[in-house]
Amino acid sequence: GGTDVNEYEFLDTPSKKIVQTCLQKARIIIAFSRSLRNSVLKMSTNVKSKIRIIPQAVQIPHLCTPLAQPEVSFEADEKPHTPRSHVFFLPASIRAVKDPLYLVQAFKTWHQSYPHLGVTLRIAGAPLDSKMVAKLKRECGPGVEYVGLLTREQTIGEMRRCAAVINSSVSEGMSGVILEAMALGKSPVIVRAIEGNLDIVSHNKTGYTYKTPKKFLAIAKAIVEYRNTPTSEAKRKTVDERSGVEIAPPQEVIENAVKVVRSEHSTEKEATEYRSVVAELISS
Repeated sequence: GGTDVNEYEFLDTPSKKIVQTCLQKARIIIAFSRSLRNSVLKMSTNVKSKIRIIPQAVQIPHLCTPLAQPEVSFEADEKPHTPRSHVFFLPASIRAVKDPLYLVQAFKTWHQSYPHLGVTLRIAGAPLDSKMVAKLKRECGPGVEYVGLLTREQTIGEMRRCAAVINSSVSEGMSGVILEAMALGKSPVIVRAIEGNLDIVSHNKTGYTYKTPKKFLAIAKAIVEYRNTPTSEAKRKTVDERSGVEIAPPQEVIENAVKVVRSEHSTEKEATEYRSVVAELISS
């Protein structure tokens, strides 16, 4: 897994030694991507011949059927977003590696400056780190919501309706929820520019990438502008005139993402690859 390799690589802990032992004893090691393979090799340099790269596959229930709006349980003063609001959805467990607080201040400032836009960061995920959860709840207010752990159907419903699906992790193996968002073909993804994310998201082609909250806001503001612009007028827009950063039209990016996920991350392709691994194990 991404955490087992990316996080333990730099630590001298019992957990790292367990992972290294498993790598040494394994007959075949599956890595989702080249970057994950490289991380494995940094932990155990002599296992290169055992590594097979098999990209993670995703399968979305009712992919081709409109999904009913989920009945999300919110706090008393929270309501599901309306078509005119702009909710940016961050599905992530609340723990350090997911860095769910990374964009909080940016959203609070954005909402305060332009309250009429209805921009909101909606965070949903398991409360795994109690201290981080408490801090997140203290930050909630206009522009930022934490709705706890949602069901799979509710999560898919949010991804279908939001302005964009976000990833803010400091490290990733290969994000299944980002792949699911790309497969749905309803909202673009905006991911932090780290190795695991860059393996599946190409900036301005299959999604958008950012390195800082400032860059994220530039992209998010352009997406809101697109959403407020009639389709006939939607053209390539400059995110920030001073930096000259541009984004491709979201609909174009969404369509490209669907094609890539269905081509490179299909369950059929994954099953074929794993059958090949099993055959290799049996014959050796």
